[in-house]
Amino acid sequence: MENTEENEVVWGIYTVKYLVDVWIAQRGHITKIAKVLKCTRPTVYKYFSENQTLALLLDQTRNSIVDDAEQALLLLATGVAIVKEGKLVGWETKPEYKAIAKILDTFGEERGYKKASHKEEEKEPEARSITIIKKIITK
Repeated sequence: MENTEENEVVWGIYTVKYLVDVWIAQRGHITKIAKVLKCTRPTVYKYFSENQTLALLLDQTRNSIVDDAEQALLLLATGVAIVKEGKLVGWETKPEYKAIAKILDTFGEERGYKKASHKEEEKEPEARSITIIKKIITK
């Protein structure tokens, strides 16, 4: 029988397949995985980073979480509009100004949006971009 990567024993104890199964069963929750493996969280990260398949699993899962968070941020930024006959008549959920500002700060630099420095935010709690956005939305 060939020794495929799935059957490869890592760290002298576990097969890659077993670790993937644990990952799936615990939904990528590192603390729970550590309990199943009877080790610490840093050890789980070490185990998974040392094997190409497991490192890819860790990376893909984390990127998926970031994708979900970005989708939630977008929903917060856009809000849920009430449209009748093609016209905005109100909001089921109003856009969150801070979410809009975060998106513009993160992705809008090429279009002229700049991140406010921490010192500016301390002096002026409401960033200029949030004030502008409020004016646009409340018109």
